[in-house]
Amino acid sequence: MADLDSFKAINDRYGHEAGDRALEDAAGILRACVRSDDLVARYGGDEFVILVPNATERSILEILARLALRTEAHNASSARPYKLAFSVGSAIYDPAGGGSAAFLSALDKEMYQDKAAKKMAALPLVPASSQG
Repeated sequence: MADLDSFKAINDRYGHEAGDRALEDAAGILRACVRSDDLVARYGGDEFVILVPNATERSILEILARLALRTEAHNASSARPYKLAFSVGSAIYDPAGGGSAAFLSALDKEMYQDKAAKKMAALPLVPASSQG
């Protein structure tokens, strides 16, 4: 599962046409990262789900690496006034693991953990004040 980071800010600052272009660009980047028989679908709002039949941990890591490279290349070559970024959650579906709803919930949780980690990493370091 992939969430287009700062989508609301793109819409608010540059308008809904820019938001639509951002979604189209995001979908193109995601499709370019997977095989032609894999499925990339808009799940809702600024979220996409990517279904990769017969995925392995290694193939997931390869997709994530391609996603990082293609997003960086897009941002470097795009004339858009904003940069695209994704927060992702990934897992291999286990039918015995509680069904599709539990699987999607786990992906969503991991995706928001990725988003929260990025926000924490972007916070400036505040030196501890000395007590004296």
